Amino acid sequence: MNKRKQHPKKFSKEAESKPKNKNHYSQLIWIIIAIGFMLRFIYVIETDNTLFFSYLFSDSKIYFDWANKIHTAGNWMGDKIFFMSPGYPYLLAAIFLFFGSSIIIIRIIQTIISAVTIYFIYKSAENIFGKTPALISAFIAAFYNIFIFYSGAILGETIQVLIISIICFNVSRVENIESKYKWFKIGMFIGLASFFRASILSAGAGLLIYLIIQLRKNRVSNFKPLLFLLFGIAIPVLIVTTRNYLVGKDFVLLSSNGGINFYIGNNENALGVYVNPKGFEIFNDMPGEKYAQKVTGQKLSPSEVSSYWYNEGLEFIKSQPLEAGILTLRKILFYFDDDENPQSTNVNIDFFRENFSTVLKLPLINFQIILLSAITGIYFAARNRKKIWHLISVLIALIISTIIFFVIGRFRLVAMPIFIIFSGYGVFSIYQSGLSKKYISLLVPSGIISLIIVMQYFFIPNYSYLNFDAWNNLADAEFQNKRFDTAISYARKSISIQENEISFYLLANCLAAKGEFNEAIKNYNLALKLNPNSSMTYFNRGLLFAQQGNFENAMQDFYKTIEIDPMFGEAYRNIAIIQYITENYEQALKYFNKYLTMTEDEQAKYTVKQDIIEIEKRLRNKEMKK
Repeated sequence: MNKRKQHPKKFSKEAESKPKNKNHYSQLIWIIIAIGFMLRFIYVIETDNTLFFSYLFSDSKIYFDWANKIHTAGNWMGDKIFFMSPGYPYLLAAIFLFFGSSIIIIRIIQTIISAVTIYFIYKSAENIFGKTPALISAFIAAFYNIFIFYSGAILGETIQVLIISIICFNVSRVENIESKYKWFKIGMFIGLASFFRASILSAGAGLLIYLIIQLRKNRVSNFKPLLFLLFGIAIPVLIVTTRNYLVGKDFVLLSSNGGINFYIGNNENALGVYVNPKGFEIFNDMPGEKYAQKVTGQKLSPSEVSSYWYNEGLEFIKSQPLEAGILTLRKILFYFDDDENPQSTNVNIDFFRENFSTVLKLPLINFQIILLSAITGIYFAARNRKKIWHLISVLIALIISTIIFFVIGRFRLVAMPIFIIFSGYGVFSIYQSGLSKKYISLLVPSGIISLIIVMQYFFIPNYSYLNFDAWNNLADAEFQNKRFDTAISYARKSISIQENEISFYLLANCLAAKGEFNEAIKNYNLALKLNPNSSMTYFNRGLLFAQQGNFENAMQDFYKTIEIDPMFGEAYRNIAIIQYITENYEQALKYFNKYLTMTEDEQAKYTVKQDIIEIEKRLRNKEMKK
């Protein structure tokens, strides 16, 4: 009788990645999550007393004030079409219901959310690659410096990253592409994520393309999974769309800031990173509404303003295709650059590391390490026929959705859970290749990595972010707190780094508050030299002239203010006051009435109406004397 030969068991790479001691691995993941939480918590505590969190700036202030308005007024429906994504301020308003409007509470909650993200990244990687690569991915997520930094920022990025991680987890669990209910749930999470950043809807487009290809490849005629994915996405989105229409009688899918963001990233002066567009004051006209209405000579709805700026960006692409193509290439290079290219120093990790944080000075993991190991992971996963194309489709879609606009670290952050999942597998694969001495398998990823490093160091432009805007924000905070000398020193520090209109403007405000009028006017002039179209600078200089009794110069500045910004209500009021004082009653009446149509301040309306009554009385007396 022939005995069948017994061959030694062969183990797949999947099997190699499985742990021998399940409990040991379970303990490790909780240790990693605990360390990740502690890093975030310590960072939040050590930066709590900085002025950046005592006085919020830029988008952080907008979101916080918006949430406070929802909470204090109890008007959850709101009365205006959303310009910015509503998810984060509404989440903050919900937190305020339970804990009050505490910045430190928000930041601590976000450290917990960021720690939960580590878990979902781990589970996603485990479902695709096994436990060992998953632990490496969790370790990377725990020590990723940008995750730590944004967990303490009053911005929605930490929540966006969590939801993307949950989407990855659910996608990684799809065994049967015809499982329509799983696709419905994934769609719901994508729709929910779009509340925090509308461009995340691109993840749905990526998955739709993936599903179509897979269904055709497997010759499946059942297209219900596609419909369920779309239906899942549509339910949350339509809630916001319907709400926008009810309050504004205008069709805006989620928010109306897409047009101006598209233009910022696509115009003849665009650099590929965030640069304030020329031609209007974005700080006083974020949607570009006033500028668009001035150019068109028409009152525009939010969707029409957004369309105006989309058309301006498209016109640049059509009229200058070569320059637009070079700009797009530059944005692609920026996306894979290690520099975070911050929109502002308020969210510049380098500035915080240098001035405020010990945690950020630790040898943490940065984007470049993740990118290079993720490329290796994608290469080995494709080579080993891992099921990765669902995640790849989402990753590509998220990358494109950033490059269409402009590249900053905040926008890139939503793709990081996917990069980290592949990064963990990349590190594991390098280790396995070294262990088995299969060094040849590392040649291709090593070549790609070398090419990227060469491009980063020799081809990608490096912009110097000079931190002058951070000192401006600190100067503004001290000005608001009436610590004028400190504010002046911060403004001058900003000017010493780079001369800019905001620094001169803030310096002038501080000097005016101290009664140093001549020096204040000198600095207002310097600000206007750098930006001759600053309505706010003209207005403040006009106030100072009026305070000195120089009504002629004050009137010139107020008229210049409304020439630049016809909707600048306070300028009309101050013109009226000067006309009243100088007994030009007809003109005073004209400008007071114009002001009444522009202000929503009830106290101001009452005061102006009293002035109007007095003016009308004087006009009647004047007429009677004739």
